[in-house]
Amino acid sequence: MNNLVNPAKIVLSAKDVHKTFSDGTGSPVVVLNGVTFEICAGEIVAVIGSSGSGKSTLLQILGGLDACDSGEISIAGRPLNGISQAEMGQLRNELLGFVYQFHHLLPEFSALENVAMPLRIARLDEIHAHERAREALKALGLEHRLTHLPSQLSGGERQRTAIARAMVTGPACILADEPTGNLDHDTAMDVFEQFVQSARSRGCAILIVTHDQLIAQRCDRILRLEEGRIVSEDARCQQTGVVQSMP
Repeated sequence: MNNLVNPAKIVLSAKDVHKTFSDGTGSPVVVLNGVTFEICAGEIVAVIGSSGSGKSTLLQILGGLDACDSGEISIAGRPLNGISQAEMGQLRNELLGFVYQFHHLLPEFSALENVAMPLRIARLDEIHAHERAREALKALGLEHRLTHLPSQLSGGERQRTAIARAMVTGPACILADEPTGNLDHDTAMDVFEQFVQSARSRGCAILIVTHDQLIAQRCDRILRLEEGRIVSEDARCQQTGVVQSMP
């Protein structure tokens, strides 16, 4: 497990990624058209763009949940192209975390049990899995909610629990799709700040798709996606010292 990643290390790389779908009439619709960028350990990068610009498709491809038509994707130096489904599953479990707009917590399990679930699936024994889950929840200010069911948590607490679940395996990178989109403004900002703080402490990168300009402004870089291309890159701050230039 990667509990700390070298801050100079590229943990996610996309090179000339293309993806085309059919519109249902047989006509091709270009969704991604030569997307290229890199993210280093500890970076927080926002992807913004209008609906239909390709953001969700890009996230699916980066996470190995869909395949690109051409181009290269690698996670911590390990290519996604040409690997088996079993290898893809192992790579996702070891190197990636996922956070979505809705928490997707299992309602019959406590916060601690939900966060420990990825470790139990990876066959870590219950004692050590719960110990690591407890640490992940504590890092997000939820040490007092360990035994609570999702129905007993607030919206912000449920989302922080989902973030702890994504963090608990020590991933190199977390892919987040509108992770604060279902929260009110104040709660969203609080959850995001705790998310970033926890990721930075572990050397974990975050790629976050968001419509929230205030969230994007707090990231190290903003990648704007339009018509399947990255049309601009805005370095908001350089706290990590690893901001990359576009090729």
